[in-house]
Parts: sequence; C-alpha cells; structure tokens
Amino acid sequence: MEIRDILKENETVFLSGDRIGGLRAGRPVFDEEKVQEGDVFFLLNAGKTEKIKKAAEKGAVCVFCEESTDIIPCVTVSDVRKALACYSAAFYSHPERKLKIIGVVGTNGKTTTAHIISHLLKKSGYKTAVVGTLGAEVDGRKKNTALTTPDPDDFFAILSEAAEKETDYLITEVSAHAIFFRKLYGITFEYCVFTNLSRDHLDFFGSMERYGNVKKSIFCSGQVKNAVVNTDDELGREIYRERKGRTLTYGLNNPADVFALDCKYRKGTEFLVNAFDEIEYVSSKLSGEFNLYNTLAAITTVCDTGVPLAYIRENMLSISPPEGRFNVLTGDGFKVIIDYAHTPDGLEKVLTAARGITENSLICVFGCGGNRDREKRPIMGETVQRLADLCIITSDNPRYEEPEKIIEEILVGADRAGKSHIAIPDRKKALLFALRIAHAGDTVVVAGKGAETYMEIKGERIPFNDKKICEEYLGRRN
Repeated sequence: MEIRDILKENETVFLSGDRIGGLRAGRPVFDEEKVQEGDVFFLLNAGKTEKIKKAAEKGAVCVFCEESTDIIPCVTVSDVRKALACYSAAFYSHPERKLKIIGVVGTNGKTTTAHIISHLLKKSGYKTAVVGTLGAEVDGRKKNTALTTPDPDDFFAILSEAAEKETDYLITEVSAHAIFFRKLYGITFEYCVFTNLSRDHLDFFGSMERYGNVKKSIFCSGQVKNAVVNTDDELGREIYRERKGRTLTYGLNNPADVFALDCKYRKGTEFLVNAFDEIEYVSSKLSGEFNLYNTLAAITTVCDTGVPLAYIRENMLSISPPEGRFNVLTGDGFKVIIDYAHTPDGLEKVLTAARGITENSLICVFGCGGNRDREKRPIMGETVQRLADLCIITSDNPRYEEPEKIIEEILVGADRAGKSHIAIPDRKKALLFALRIAHAGDTVVVAGKGAETYMEIKGERIPFNDKKICEEYLGRRN
C-alpha cells in the first residue's frame, strides 16, 4: 500500500501531499525518538522543525503535519490527531470494521465493567479481547499498555491482532483524554457504556462541566450505535435526554431498563435483577454497591447482545474481581483490601463497601499522585478521615513533586475531620505499619495504586507492588 492510497480515503482530513508519489505506507509513529527506517512520522505539535529533523535522521520517509515543511516529503492535514487515527486504521487494513467494539466510559468502574462484560460474553461462547488500564488481552495473551486507552498507532495494532484471531467482541476502556485527543476517531461502537462522572483530571480539563462534556461528546457524536447509561448519574441522564440514537438504561434509584432490588452486601453481593422485564436472583463475588452498578451496566449490555438472563445468572458467581480492584487478602483474623481508588468518589465508595464487611476498626492507607489535580488532595484527606477510623497518609506516584509537600496538602482536609491520622511518606513503611497494628476484625484498605507494579519518581518507574508487600507480610505473620 502506498501513502497516496491512504490519502484518498478521507480528503477532509488529509489535505495535500508533497513528494509522496511512490512512497510506501510505513508504520505510524508520533514520538520522534521511536522512529525506525521506513516509518511515517506524525508531528502532533505544529512548528516543531527539530522533531521533524530528528525523525528524518532516524529514517522517517514522510511527515504528516498541519504546516508544510520541505525537510522530508510531507502531507498537510487539517488535524494531526484525526489524521493519526485515520492513517493507523488504514495501515492496519481497518480491523475496526471486522470487530464488534464495546466501549466503557466513566470516571470510575471502567476496568471492572469491561472485565464483567468480557467474562459473560466469553462464557456464552463468544471470543473476546479487552483493552484498558490493566493492559490488553487478545487470545489469552497479555500485553502491557502505558495508557488506559492506547494511542492510535498501538490501538489499531491491537485491533488488528484481535481481528486476525477472529475475535467477536473487543471491549475497551475509553478515557476522557482519548476522547479529547480523538484517539478513537472513525471507530463505530456497537455499544458504549457510561458508568459515572466524579471529580478527576481537573488539572487537565479545568472544570467538571468541561470534563463531563468531553465524556458526553462521544455518545452524541454518531460513533455509537447503542448507548448504555446509568440513570442514577446526572450526566447519564443528560446523555439519555440529548442523544439521538438508541439508548438503554440501568440503575437503582431511577426508572431504568435494568435495575436491582433486594440487594444484600455480605460476602459479595446478592440481588434480584429485572432486565427488560425478565427477573433472576443473582449472586456475585464482587463487593459493594459501586460494583453492583458495574454489574448492572454489564448485564444491560450483554443481555442486549442476545445472551439469556439465565445464562448471565449462572455465570456471575464465577467472576472474580480484576487485579487491583477490591482484592481481599486475609491474615491473622483481619482483612486487607487492595484497590485502585484514587479519586474522592472512588475512595468513598470503596471505604463504604469496606465498612460493610468490617467488624472492628477500618484503617486506610492512601496518597495522591504528583503533578495532577491538586485541589482534590484535601477533599480526599477529608473523605478518608470521615469514613475510616485511622487514616495513614503516604506517597503515591509523586512524579516530580516532593511527597512531603503532597501530604501537607492532603492534611489540610484530614485535619478538618478531627480524627486520628498519621503521615508516613515512605509507602512501604506505611503499609507495614498498618499491617502491624491491625487486629482481628479490622480491615486495612490500601488505596490508590491497585495493580500498578511501580512507583513513579522523577521520571523513573521504580518497582513497587502494594499487593506483593502485603502478601509477603501476611505470609510471615500467619
């Protein structure tokens, strides 16, 4: 395939080409440091001639950019990010057209919802692949991905592999950043699920209104055949009102196509589900009301694909939580919960669920990421102080900030609650302290990192694993 063949596909994005006649379409790359001989370079920041020179030196045969250059053959485009998505799709022979793609959008719950959907479809005889925060899994093979939603060059390569393996459904988490940067431009979703909206990423989006509008935009873009929305969430109701296409609903407190009654949160969750006027009693290993919402989102989606509700009931109990999402460890009479919760709302939901299975004291170890939304730090401090009996504040991916400075900002909110708290900047020491003081009947919630296996400090990812540290200590203590 030649580059000019790809340009013919979307003339509104690809405007004109200079000296591209006969050039073969090479692998799309937007990081000049990763360019190899024969690649095609996409300049995401207009006017950065040094990047084009670097890409050319490393073997790029062409550059796609919004301003023409004479350094190497050039294609001018209206929007480089759209062009990257369009080119990547064409380069990999449009795998998105060979798959049924299910997207999951929302602040919290994306990973678990995608996990449940995949499990239920797989148990019903479909071949599935999953892409998200925990990486990509295609045909049983796992691949690490740096982002919740990979950039188009990686994403379409994953889609291509899934198509080659004759996958029926690919379920992908869709981040707000992916929507904003048009990573999924040109993809049509068979289903797109909305879980919820709560505070996160305001360092980038600036306001909750803008953050919410970005998430809402994909549902109103014409890219979604069937929407599945949470009617107990204000933004979910907005999507339902404003969307022109087919929309299915789920919830607990407002009218919905799929809803639950008689909910019991003991060991996991038990509930009566009404799905499109069919009723079944369901048992699940997933704990907490927040996971019930994730489950209802998955049931709504999977039921609509044609899987009988009775099959779903039979297979729900075989679903375990995904890695780093409310993983419960036990030792010496107390529980340890490892969870990814890193927003005020996420922490509140996890701590509320943990309280429901705690006989005595609830201890929480958490921190806030560096170089991210600073305003949520005191809110998270107040949230944990309000809901836990003891708050242990520590480091969590400080990046280029000093952990002590981040902790000071968390303490502003923690001090307002007026309950016991302690600051231990060294995360390993904080974890070991919490585990040492835990008694029978207590629960220790370790929040923020979930399945992450590193600590990000000064541009480096240093090996660090909450679960491994806790398991090793519990093994010795037991």
